[in-house]
Amino acid sequence: MKYFYILSFFVLAIISCGEENSVGDIYSSELQDLSISSIIDFLPAYLTENSEVIYVNGAGQERVMYVRFELENLEREHSGRTYSSESVVVSMGDEIDRSLIIMITGDANYFLDDEVSKSLLCWLRPFETDGSVNFSIPFDDDGPDMEHLNHQFNYRGNQTYLNREFADVYGQSGRDSEQVPFTSYSELMFNSDVGIVGFRDAQDELWVFDRVVE
Repeated sequence: MKYFYILSFFVLAIISCGEENSVGDIYSSELQDLSISSIIDFLPAYLTENSEVIYVNGAGQERVMYVRFELENLEREHSGRTYSSESVVVSMGDEIDRSLIIMITGDANYFLDDEVSKSLLCWLRPFETDGSVNFSIPFDDDGPDMEHLNHQFNYRGNQTYLNREFADVYGQSGRDSEQVPFTSYSELMFNSDVGIVGFRDAQDELWVFDRVVE
């Protein structure tokens, strides 16, 4: 019996050392730098450069939106270790209606047990304190993460807006804290083919993608 206790002590000691080393290995290992190439590849070409795009309403009126693209590498920290992560910001605005701003951001981070999170976030009027419409599209290395809850929640499939058909649309309609629908700037839609498919303005009028300015 004495030898049993002695043997048990050594087994537990070995297991404890092994566990301690494995935890130490996790947090002493270097983190790989993160790329968001799958997100950038998902964007239409005009959103990856400074450009202009035209939207139309139900009356056939046009409005021009400018596009500004910025890609940078950010130094970040996770569990005491540093890594570099790509980050993209696409800003869209109207020179006449300065309150209308749309932002598309792509980012990648480490979280929990060194798992990687990548997402594309779309915002309509992101700086408004009274509420804004936004939604995220989760990504993996191959493209949108089809199994993620956010993907299932924001994915609308094929849609028709102002007699124009769009495939694989993502979107969101805004509601306040009491779940009352917004009455202005209430909706934003996106897909990979054209970028921002459509949005609603201050009068809650729908504007839909028409063409990129050549």
